[in-house]
Amino acid sequence: MIIIVTNWFPMNKSIEVGEKFFKLAGQPLPPVIKKWETYATDDGLNGGKGYHIIKTEKDKGDEAIDLIRQLMAPMATIEGFTFKTEILYGMKEAARLMKFMK
Repeated sequence: MIIIVTNWFPMNKSIEVGEKFFKLAGQPLPPVIKKWETYATDDGLNGGKGYHIIKTEKDKGDEAIDLIRQLMAPMATIEGFTFKTEILYGMKEAARLMKFMK
């Protein structure tokens, strides 16, 4: 399963976000998470924006989402920090789901 976490934060909180992020990034990944990539960009007047692309062990998505939310919780204490978690579907999964839509 692939999960994407998108987060937003005010630019005046960049240093605080960076400090908490690098503390988080220094920890070993839980076993259900195979890979965690992070990207950042400016979000114009809204501040900074981060993308976390997370690949999990097959059939461990629910457990991984719980862990991701626990890992992101310290970031949510930063004023103005918000995040959204989404499950991404590959084209094979999307085609399989389309069979049920006919």
